[in-house]
Amino acid sequence: MGLDVPMERTDDLLKKIGAIPLSEINTTQIPVLGTVKAGYNYLAQENIIDYIAIQINGTDKENYYALNIVGDSMTPLFDDGDIVIVHKQDYFEDGDNCIVLINGEEATVKKVYKGSNGIELKAVNPYYPPRIFTIEEIKTLPVQVIGVVEKSIRSFKKK
Repeated sequence: MGLDVPMERTDDLLKKIGAIPLSEINTTQIPVLGTVKAGYNYLAQENIIDYIAIQINGTDKENYYALNIVGDSMTPLFDDGDIVIVHKQDYFEDGDNCIVLINGEEATVKKVYKGSNGIELKAVNPYYPPRIFTIEEIKTLPVQVIGVVEKSIRSFKKK
């Protein structure tokens, strides 16, 4: 049972609340590169599976990509099925939500903290223990930050 509101009236209401029509937002198509585990022990997949139109404020639009979240280690920040928009970079600030590649195969999203002896990958969900990698492990495994999450998209309707 829906409300039949005349289109003119709907447009007027949207203008009053400051809504910006999608047609007026400057968007960029960025690739969705598969999935990233919000957990551990998940093989990284870097295949373009889709494209998504998103508003990017940076000037280096070619360095953005999207990933689908799988798992619950970052719940409630990121839920299974969310899409994260990532800026490709290897530097980060303590507490940034980063995409981390471990051993060239396992990709995960975690809060990352620098320490004098290495880095700590920390989940938001307290069920998952933090993972600490020494400077030696960072070099030998290797452990690489490959991006920092800038935005997330959550769908409230299931398909």
